[in-house]
Amino acid sequence: MKVVVNGTCINGIESGAKNRFRSIYNFIINKNPNIHFYILEPKDYSLENIINKKENVSFIKTKCLSYFAFQRYLWSIFTIPRIIKKIQPDVYEQSHLPLLKIPNVKIIFTIHDIRYSVKGLSLHGLFRPSFISNFFLAQALKNSDKIITVSHTVKNEINKLFQNNNTEVVYNPIKFDSNNLMLKKELTQNSSLKVLNEELFFLSVGSFEKRKNYETIIFAAYLLNKIGINVKFCFVGFQTEYLKYLKKIIKNLGLSNDIFLYHDISDDDLAKLYINCYAFIYASKYEGFGIPLIEAINFNCNIILSNIRVFREITDNKGIFFNNKSPEDLCHRIIETIYNEINKFKINKNVLDKFTLDKITNKIVELY
Repeated sequence: MKVVVNGTCINGIESGAKNRFRSIYNFIINKNPNIHFYILEPKDYSLENIINKKENVSFIKTKCLSYFAFQRYLWSIFTIPRIIKKIQPDVYEQSHLPLLKIPNVKIIFTIHDIRYSVKGLSLHGLFRPSFISNFFLAQALKNSDKIITVSHTVKNEINKLFQNNNTEVVYNPIKFDSNNLMLKKELTQNSSLKVLNEELFFLSVGSFEKRKNYETIIFAAYLLNKIGINVKFCFVGFQTEYLKYLKKIIKNLGLSNDIFLYHDISDDDLAKLYINCYAFIYASKYEGFGIPLIEAINFNCNIILSNIRVFREITDNKGIFFNNKSPEDLCHRIIETIYNEINKFKINKNVLDKFTLDKITNKIVELY
């Protein structure tokens, strides 16, 4: 069997999509030597950085730019069909819009989220109005033989927009194995992360963008500071222009010594943050899945969650939730973790059984 995987949207930026790509395909490639994978690379990034070289893998460099959707689509239209025709694969996989229509090949399309179609997030703009996103999404659903969503929440969302009967839910896998990582609190003295010197800090992980809702955490930190509760906060994410806005709020509220901002840290340092934080806060307004949540559960963190559907799905409704529009509600939850019964903020690891690489990759191979 031959499978072409379009990875032209993957680059050096860490994201849920990249983590999924790296974890799933490395595992499938290693476990299925009878399937030959052809990985389409962007012009500006080598996927050999994240996919192990094997006899059943071929990397094909394209002229598509990972960060420029319009250019990527134009080059894809004129070049990728020719590549696929030459390979004559059984399956073509893609996980970004717009989806290429490839004749005589089984098309599998993965949808991570539909953030640009969700009202209230204000993500659409001049170059990506919501009706354009909806149009390309509808075309992708129509032209796919099989659609994969990363949660039942996303499956329900796309079915409300465009009803279809070809959707399968294939969750994201756990990135870390906390049982195999030789990470203990004593090792933190070797880290450059200053927040690890604090006895009490709360951790949040996710790219620095508006939908991640860091502002609510910042205003909750301000309220705590005003009533004399001295705790620290640590934000970890990919650096964006929005980070400048967050820094400005932090400075104006006088919280520069209370909030630590990190980006481009190693997996070891991220694991240490999970291990040492007093609690993990996930304040997002919208997620298609939320990989940091299953990481936090895996590291047995105390967890405070935004009350959104996908977090209730992932935790089987067993988490402690707050109103993501209310810094006061979050402040109350933080105080509760400090002064009340803390064990109720932990989520049993049994909920992670559905996120193992074995189950996830077996389901994908079945779709081939």
